[in-house]
Amino acid sequence: PMAAFELVSEIKKRFEVRLHLHCHATTGMAEMALLKAIEAGVDGVDTAISSMSATYGHPATEALVATLAGTEHDTGLDILKLEN
Repeated sequence: PMAAFELVSEIKKRFEVRLHLHCHATTGMAEMALLKAIEAGVDGVDTAISSMSATYGHPATEALVATLAGTEHDTGLDILKLEN
C-alpha cells in the first residue's frame, strides 16, 4: 500500500497527467493499495461488484464505496443500490 502511495504521489508531483490504478485482489493487499493511492491523488481505480471480485478479479466496489463514504473522497454512489 505504501508503494502505491509513494508512486502516485511522485508521478502526480512531477507530471500533469490523469492517473488510473489497476490492481488484482490476489494477495489481499489491493484494497489497501487502492485506498493509499486515492489518498495520494490517483484519478481513478478499477473495482468490481462483489460477486465478481476477489482472487484474480478486482477489489469489491461495495467495500471501497463504504470505506470512502463520509470522507473527502466519498464517491456519492448509493451502497444499497450496489448491493442489490
